Amino acid sequence: MLVRGVLLAMCCSAFATAAFADQVLYSVSVDTHTISGLTGTVDFQFDPATPLSQFAFSEILNFTGGSLVPPSTITGDVGGALPGIVVLNNDTPTNEYQEGFVFGPNILFDLLIAGPALTNPGLFLGGSTFSFSVLNSTGVPLLTTSSSGALFAVDVNAGGTTTLNIYSPAVTITPEPASLFTLLTAVAVIGLVSVWSKRNSRSRLS
Repeated sequence: MLVRGVLLAMCCSAFATAAFADQVLYSVSVDTHTISGLTGTVDFQFDPATPLSQFAFSEILNFTGGSLVPPSTITGDVGGALPGIVVLNNDTPTNEYQEGFVFGPNILFDLLIAGPALTNPGLFLGGSTFSFSVLNSTGVPLLTTSSSGALFAVDVNAGGTTTLNIYSPAVTITPEPASLFTLLTAVAVIGLVSVWSKRNSRSRLS
């Protein structure tokens, strides 16, 4: 109940505070027509550079394209499920969401990155990195020549700035205005309330 109350309070305050906070919101498009019909995996990851990295979180919203093949595989502090909201916190060394996928012509989603590391950066010794990859059925990265296997990555730097790195010509990323972030944040928090409610219900039944 406490978690739900806190999240609902965040939802109510989002419209008042988001405009004054620093955050990142991207609209992501990946052209996958060259691998359309293949079965593989989509892979989202948000990891701290060191145990001393300041807290931040990333959210995947409005995911469309291709066909998901559940169940998903989750590592670390991750909640939610595609095509709904997925939240990755940088609380543990590896925070990863993977799910089987039959590729179509494209993949579209919105990426939100926020938290104290951006809104109130302190004297921390490391940042965090969000990355997105697509893999074939044997785990080999597709559509990229990056040694990391990522199509793109967003570094949350220790001073509160961010750096976008695109490693594939198949990727188009468009920054979105903060006003849209405000709306998406409220929607995301409502979704998280539902996720935590389901988790609590399962705990009471077990």
